[in-house]
Amino acid sequence: KKELVLSIKNQSRINHHCSSSFIMSPLWLFVTSNITWLYSGVVPFSLNNDDNDNAAAGADAVVVCFCAAILVFVVSTITDNMSQVDRLWSILPMVYAWMAVRDARTLVMACLVTAWGIRLSYNFYRRGGYNWNEEDYRWSIIRDGSTSPMLKNPIIWCLLNIVYVSLYQNYLLLMLVSPSFLVTTTTTTQEQELHMGDVILAVLFLLFLGLESLADQQQFNFHKEKQEWKKKKKKKNNNNNNKNKTFDSDADSWKVEHFRRGFCQYGLFAYLRKPNYAAEQALWLVYSGFVWSSNNININNNNMHTTTNAIALLGALQLVALFQTTGPVTENISISKYHSPYKEYQSRVPLYVPKCFCWFLFPSNNNKETTTTTKSKEM
Repeated sequence: KKELVLSIKNQSRINHHCSSSFIMSPLWLFVTSNITWLYSGVVPFSLNNDDNDNAAAGADAVVVCFCAAILVFVVSTITDNMSQVDRLWSILPMVYAWMAVRDARTLVMACLVTAWGIRLSYNFYRRGGYNWNEEDYRWSIIRDGSTSPMLKNPIIWCLLNIVYVSLYQNYLLLMLVSPSFLVTTTTTTQEQELHMGDVILAVLFLLFLGLESLADQQQFNFHKEKQEWKKKKKKKNNNNNNKNKTFDSDADSWKVEHFRRGFCQYGLFAYLRKPNYAAEQALWLVYSGFVWSSNNININNNNMHTTTNAIALLGALQLVALFQTTGPVTENISISKYHSPYKEYQSRVPLYVPKCFCWFLFPSNNNKETTTTTKSKEM
């Protein structure tokens, strides 16, 4: 009993820490990124004052972003649903990308974002995300104060809605597509021409988009088949002739074992616990590379190019930080739901970065891991 109480207390401390980092880390990035802009003396989306059309497009995008933030706050307050911004997550980046189209490169970038947005919208739709009352399951856990008691305060909850949900997440959506505006504000006539670097970046973007689609499809198929398996199991258990018999599913035996555990561990999920989220982070990092590709054709105006290259990464890096802070929250929910099987899964499979990549970067850690596993086997 004492061990059970201690584990519950430790879990609550972990959840409290996760919820705090879940909220605070993106906000710190919001502040530091704006300080970076001020320090560098650069106003985003209007670096080239001679390009009045592009500066106007950037200003229009900021206005759309601000209006979307107000809309999200009003609707989420009226409906008491914090997932209203999720319904715009796949739509607004497409709008911003087409607002930035000025040449062949930005046209390619807009087409890539459109492919990403259509796929994400479809995946969100088939999961029921556009239903008016649908809300991310994590918000109900955060709302009841189980992760942090201060969030039960209505004033704190309202501030969370204003700053983190409405303002920050809409700001992040604009920052993800900011490379499109940065490309057209700093490139010369020579740099506006497409070259092999753009082709490589487009292929990489589509590759990660394909991996994300595959992971989402595998997860969707798994949960669909699991529900069908449960229905068949319930139906056979209700049959008097099969009351005392072991249920034998029509599905493959190895799949039944996964169904019993409750979560997908095969396909891409055998290599990463969240392969779709990993691909999402990777494709936006690739997207920021279009600014580097356009600016590095010639060596003119290196100072301006260095600044824009750095700013282009801000959106993607903030998305990476967001996943790093929301990851522990999701993982703790999975542990509380699936218990020891998920802990065993955690010990075998990394969250976002494949093991082969970790071994390449940190060979010393790999040696430590192999020695510990051999020792445990000997014991």
